[in-house]
Amino acid sequence: MSFIFEKLLAKIGIEAPIRSKQRPFNPRYYRGFALENTKDYALLMIGAHNGVKTKYFVKEAAEYGKVCLVEPVPHLFQTLIKTHSELKNVFLVNKCVTNATADMVDFFAPTQNANRLQHYGDQLGSLNKEHATNHDKRMIGYIEKIRVPCISAESLLNAMKCVDINLLYLDTEGHDVEIIKNFPFNKIQPKAILFEHKHTDGTHNLGPKFASTIKLLNNLGYRIQCVDRENCLAIHES
Repeated sequence: MSFIFEKLLAKIGIEAPIRSKQRPFNPRYYRGFALENTKDYALLMIGAHNGVKTKYFVKEAAEYGKVCLVEPVPHLFQTLIKTHSELKNVFLVNKCVTNATADMVDFFAPTQNANRLQHYGDQLGSLNKEHATNHDKRMIGYIEKIRVPCISAESLLNAMKCVDINLLYLDTEGHDVEIIKNFPFNKIQPKAILFEHKHTDGTHNLGPKFASTIKLLNNLGYRIQCVDRENCLAIHES
């Protein structure tokens, strides 16, 4: 299936079947990580979107342990519910993971028709109000500021009654490194962390935040590889 055809399908809200069955990272980078090693949660995904692109990976993970999917945008969350309605050990959370002390936070969410402008339009929800327009200035008409409930990483883990995580999967459009920085590693160290590096210091920008995140993870015993032009995979050497 051509990429152009996939873009056309995305504009009308259909995820291409080939892309939807892809794993989130290439199996040749799995050294030291396997879903079979799950003890409690096989997967904690923060920024789960509508669940379509990762449907098969989530289903596979759920065969080995519990799964928690977190998504703050209401209309994407409703699709997420439908996507995984048949899985019994998948828990869904409609909140934004942040270190804010308030109960609610401003979030810049894509409208339901954001894909009419760009095939990735509904993936640009962010705490950064300029994030979507930094991709395409015309996105200003497809982003709305909403108030969403928020929760810290530590409070989320407590609510999950989580004692172990196999894979922490982050895709929060620029907020991944903040989640890592404030993650309670003193209580739980995920066996692997997949995070988006390309927006660590602003949209399409790498800088001091990226460097400090790598240093933090190295000091915690993680081996880090860039698995593609967008993501890094950190695997704990234990």
